[in-house]
Amino acid sequence: LSEHPLAKSILREAEKRDLSIVSADTLRTVLGKGVIAEAQGARIFLGKKRLFQDELIPLPQVAEEALESFQNKGWTTMILGRIKATGEKEVLGVLAIADTLRPHASEVLKELADLGLKRFIMLTGDNAKVAAEVAHQLGSEFVADLLPEGKLLQLKELRSHLGQVGMIGDGINDAPSLAAADVGLSLSGSGSGVALEAADVVLMGEDLRKLPYAVRLAKRARVVIWQNLIFASGVMVCLLIASFGVGIRMPLAVVGHEGSTVLVILNGLRLLWVSPMKKEV
Repeated sequence: LSEHPLAKSILREAEKRDLSIVSADTLRTVLGKGVIAEAQGARIFLGKKRLFQDELIPLPQVAEEALESFQNKGWTTMILGRIKATGEKEVLGVLAIADTLRPHASEVLKELADLGLKRFIMLTGDNAKVAAEVAHQLGSEFVADLLPEGKLLQLKELRSHLGQVGMIGDGINDAPSLAAADVGLSLSGSGSGVALEAADVVLMGEDLRKLPYAVRLAKRARVVIWQNLIFASGVMVCLLIASFGVGIRMPLAVVGHEGSTVLVILNGLRLLWVSPMKKEV
């Protein structure tokens, strides 16, 4: 029942291994911790260690050792457990998923830096070892072990120190931060419904290279808007002076006014020339 990208990855792997998949009757997301489902009369838990701590489900030593081993390798870990109808609590296993960077992620950050963006900080709910591994590949800063409210607090703190802050994310946990950022961006290909609703800008597909293009287009659009405002205002002032001072005829005034409108439109159409792959404005 989950739409989370990791859930889809787990299902694909289960199908590859010809494992039988039991359908859940209900599913509830515990933000920043995991999910709780009802299946075959039992409550199923899948998520982080803190979810099991909240539910008072003890972790056996072998599970603790598996978690530590996987996390030392920089993998994202999840614990699977259940509470039976009888009230018996048990841990069924530990899942480990290796995070991989999206294609062109490092190139995109370098291009954004060239466009004037100053700092890049990865906010994640993963543990510090996983975050450090991914951040090292990206060449960015990071803050780990964050719940959704933690991400929001970090974003507000960054705004107080840095000024305007943009946030890009595609998960349910990112939604509060996307809504609070000066500009929230999400990807339509993998973004959750909540993230897409909270974002100001939605990039179609999953190609991160569209992000620098959106920034270039926004910068160029701002320049064009100011050009059009100054030009249109200048034409109006000239027409007013000519009307009261020289007594310009109505046909000439109409030609001047409508002609300036055409020029403003043509100047705006220059935005179509901004190339998606061009690195300089």
